[in-house]
Amino acid sequence: MAVSVVVLVAVLGGLAYMWWSWESVPVAKGLGPLPPVQKVETILLVGSDSRADLEGGRFGGSSVTGQRADTILLLVLPPGHAKATAVSIPRDLRVDMPGGKGAGKLNGAFNGGASAMVQAVQSATGLTVNHYLEINFDGLRDLSRAAGGVVVCTDHPVRDKFSDLDLPNPGCQNLEGDAALAWVRSRHHEELIDGKWREDPMGDLGRIVRQQEFLTKLVGSLAQPDTALRLPQLASAVRADFQRDPGFSFWHLMHLGLRFAPSPGSKLQFTTLPVEPKTIGGVSYVVPKQPEMKQFLSELQSGQVPAVQG
Repeated sequence: MAVSVVVLVAVLGGLAYMWWSWESVPVAKGLGPLPPVQKVETILLVGSDSRADLEGGRFGGSSVTGQRADTILLLVLPPGHAKATAVSIPRDLRVDMPGGKGAGKLNGAFNGGASAMVQAVQSATGLTVNHYLEINFDGLRDLSRAAGGVVVCTDHPVRDKFSDLDLPNPGCQNLEGDAALAWVRSRHHEELIDGKWREDPMGDLGRIVRQQEFLTKLVGSLAQPDTALRLPQLASAVRADFQRDPGFSFWHLMHLGLRFAPSPGSKLQFTTLPVEPKTIGGVSYVVPKQPEMKQFLSELQSGQVPAVQG
């Protein structure tokens, strides 16, 4: 009986601590209430490349000003407990910039703030964004530590001088902290094959594939019961490294956690918007690939799980 009481107190204390931490998460500047859910709930997840809070001058430090969207994901949740879809949106997607500023790359819209980013994504996809969650560089780094790291496997040594990635030994290894951040940010990903460094010809689209694999494992690790032992680390990351929309409550966060636990891999599918490269005015973009894009978005809007894009 005494043990049961201690466990109950510990669980309630942990929930109270997480509630307090989530209530401390700031609302993204300039972002007002978003539209309520009608049929399909859509959450925009943005990874910011802002260096404002990084120490030690890493990733260019203060010499890199402003902010861009390093990772853009739409989490699409059909009604009930149907399988959800996490859609990676390439940051080079050509979109109409908010405020009548003409066309540009989607990640550039982020310089106008969270509200501009929401507008650009809605305009590009036709999907209504109901919630918004933003995480900075330190957030991903801290989450990977709270999860105890994520295992990645390579056939060859890999590096990326731009993201500080350096894995000199092939095989499987556990990445956390700076190494995890360097992995998911790697856009100029090179492998040492037959004595020569060869860059991934897929560029940002190749990075999206690596990000999806990494995030699948990260979410799976965080959904395990022993994550409760790392609540202080999680709470610290949440308070310091996240921003949200004003309607994204702690109880909604709990609902999402329960929806995907304990095996998110069977309840969440990662995919990517169907796009193709195109150079316009001397600038390299990706643009919607038709008719695949129209079909893809139609299936998402109706609550279906679209076929995985290659």
